[in-house]
Amino acid sequence: MQIVVFKLGDAYYGINTEFIDVISLEEPLARVPLVEAFIKGIINVRGKIMPVLCLKEFLGLGVENEEDSRRVLFLTIKDLSAGLFVDSVIGVYSIEENSILSTPDICSTDNVIGVCKLEDNLVSLFDVVKMFNMGDNV
Repeated sequence: MQIVVFKLGDAYYGINTEFIDVISLEEPLARVPLVEAFIKGIINVRGKIMPVLCLKEFLGLGVENEEDSRRVLFLTIKDLSAGLFVDSVIGVYSIEENSILSTPDICSTDNVIGVCKLEDNLVSLFDVVKMFNMGDNV
């Protein structure tokens, strides 16, 4: 399995590359009034209009980071296409599925598949299908 590893604050997270279309530098957005604060605007990517969300704010992990290292992960899950702001992208890694460890019950959430260790860091692996309520029919 290949994952894109990125940072939100000081923590490391990963998403399966099967859902990632493009990793991009930040691009200008058209702001949309009266939407949730984590929705930063919309963007035209290859003729397709899609929302861009601040993943950190969506998950309740803090406010948007506007540093030069910020990137946008464009992903597609079933009928949903969206961009996700992340603080920085570390890289794309291959991991063995048997190297994914379960989170302790007290830390368990449907949005996290498990954790894996890359170098000296623990990486929480997101289940983006469940995170965006896209059901089992992907």
